[in-house]
Amino acid sequence: MPHLYLHIGQPKTATTTIQNYLAMNRKVMLADGWLYPNAVRQSIAHHPLQTFFSKMPLYWITMLDKEESRQALMREIRETGCENIIMSSEALYYLRKPLRLKTFFKGFRITPVISLRRQDEWLESAYREQLKNGATDIDCMVYLDQAREALDYVTVLDRWRDAFPDERIIVLPFEKSERAQPIERRFLDTIGARISGKMIASAIKNESFNRDALTFYHA
Repeated sequence: MPHLYLHIGQPKTATTTIQNYLAMNRKVMLADGWLYPNAVRQSIAHHPLQTFFSKMPLYWITMLDKEESRQALMREIRETGCENIIMSSEALYYLRKPLRLKTFFKGFRITPVISLRRQDEWLESAYREQLKNGATDIDCMVYLDQAREALDYVTVLDRWRDAFPDERIIVLPFEKSERAQPIERRFLDTIGARISGKMIASAIKNESFNRDALTFYHA
């Protein structure tokens, strides 16, 4: 039975860094029996999965055929012979009914992996990022009100626990620290994947406005 480690974010917890690291080191990981599939991928992440299980697909995600995508994934697993699979998309963090995943991944053992960040730090980082890329221009207090559901970690975790009651849900705390192990290596270490000296470090960093820029923006 394939064991799927499904990394669902949340956004602004170095998801892009982790995804880039997994994509860059795909061949090295294959040699150890870990597959980061090319199937169902959009660039470096498996964002199209979100469109299969949500009534409101996100506008920036490529639409793929659900059944063809499943067949491509199963074919890739057979060809590589890997039993440990990693798929990642922070878009799945907002999925209201993760139980829908069970049909697509029938025959898989699924371990959800959720990165969580202190709510105040997450809110500030997400707000800055969306201001920077033009996704929002609303007042910060209005933004906070709209984000309350995403910041209710108990409810989010309960949804996934209810969907997979027999599985352990892995929570990976996101903390910025010079002493901390790089997040991409901590991710692999947490799920039990070997970290090889052949792996290439990720250079991607998704910078947001700093506080001075944020103050200037609203001045």
